[in-house]
Amino acid sequence: MKKEEVAQKISDFLGKMDLRYNHDEKNNNFAVHFDVKFGEEVLHFQVFVFYNEDWISIVAPLIRESDLPKEVDKLEFYKKLLRETYYLNEVTYGLTENDDVVVHAESATQALDFENFKIEFYSVVYGIEHFLNEVIPSVFATSE
Repeated sequence: MKKEEVAQKISDFLGKMDLRYNHDEKNNNFAVHFDVKFGEEVLHFQVFVFYNEDWISIVAPLIRESDLPKEVDKLEFYKKLLRETYYLNEVTYGLTENDDVVVHAESATQALDFENFKIEFYSVVYGIEHFLNEVIPSVFATSE
């Protein structure tokens, strides 16, 4: 599938899902603006949809390694992320080359249909919510 076709399909899907986004054709990505309730606050996240002819990657940055409080036991934190990745369906946590934490999902463009895209996209959104509501409290509680 050509990149332009992939981009058009993604644009159509995001529109059908009634989501706000920006398309960066030069860098082959969409930035989707997403708000997530966290306690009494609403936090703003960007969910990125990167694409090429063969693959679509949906990625949401969660926390930079440099923003982790010094008292957080990083080994326990990363172990928690690995366990969550194993036990949660469709949610995958990962690290960038800078050790920043992300949640991500991938799909081959050959499998690109609306239902598959929606499941993959919302698995990343659920991963954000789970990170905020389950991972952060458990890891930060042990660091105090």
